[in-house]
Amino acid sequence: MKNKPARKRVSEGVEIRRELLGPDEARSCPACGALGTLVPFRGGDFQGADLRPDDVRITDAQYGRCWPLGRCRRCGMVTAHPMPPAELLGRLYEAVEDPTYAAEAPFRRRNFERILRFLTDRLGLRPGRLLDVGAALGVLVEAARAAGWEAYGIEPSRAMAEAARRRGIPVETARLETWDGPVHAFDVITLLDVIEHVPEPDRFLAKALRHLRPGGVVCIVTPDVTSVAARLLGRRWWHYRPGHVQFFSPRSLRCLIERLGGRVVARRRYCWFFSLDFLFSRFHGGRPVSWLPERCRRWVLPVNLRDSLEVYARWGHPESSVGPGGASI
Repeated sequence: MKNKPARKRVSEGVEIRRELLGPDEARSCPACGALGTLVPFRGGDFQGADLRPDDVRITDAQYGRCWPLGRCRRCGMVTAHPMPPAELLGRLYEAVEDPTYAAEAPFRRRNFERILRFLTDRLGLRPGRLLDVGAALGVLVEAARAAGWEAYGIEPSRAMAEAARRRGIPVETARLETWDGPVHAFDVITLLDVIEHVPEPDRFLAKALRHLRPGGVVCIVTPDVTSVAARLLGRRWWHYRPGHVQFFSPRSLRCLIERLGGRVVARRRYCWFFSLDFLFSRFHGGRPVSWLPERCRRWVLPVNLRDSLEVYARWGHPESSVGPGGASI
């Protein structure tokens, strides 16, 4: 009698089958598109898809635990190899909840306000229509609306999108890959800590571009696998996590953008704002620390390890160039 595939019950009644992954056949680099250039980069901590939604939370603290990775000899892109099934990842993100992120939302808003100021003050954009992909609880959407933007969000997590709508923030429950939103309708699209989670970032970004107006700007925030922090920490780098299946470098991200017809107009290093309580919990496996005085828990600190890229790219505009205050990749 044949053994049936094992199943593991996860939150909200979702069942995820434990699928063993086979090798990718003739897979091309998701950044530069070169075929047959992926070579082993580092071994993984698991090859089966025995994951729960909690493993892909925004605030997951399983640092150093990731899929087997390959590296493109041509552009330096690092990618899960073999790649977990898109269907599996989609189900995980649809079911995920993240109460720790909800508690940190007021502090995360500072991250997003910094981006909104860069769009207007440094790139010279006037507030227009903005789409936040992977909007979570709608913190950026809310901040953008307060700054005069007509902002909307889409988010695969049912729980988080619903929580945003309860607060009056327009976040639709949807995955970009299947979203049927308006075409060429947005002046700015933000992909903040999103593109490293998707199995086909080239197709994902191309789909986002269908919703961007000619001359529009896309802002991408994603970890930099060639950063000093990544090199020093090695396998313990905090961006090596179960939810991350893509790791860009400045070069590979530029390759992807240019391959899809865009041009980088500015780049800088992303700055985080975290509460002291959250920061200390990172050193304890995500668990809160009991010894921190209550009055200190909500102190907010800027954190910039210079290991996350914040890239602005423009499509369909003949005068695309490096923006004031930005740096070319």
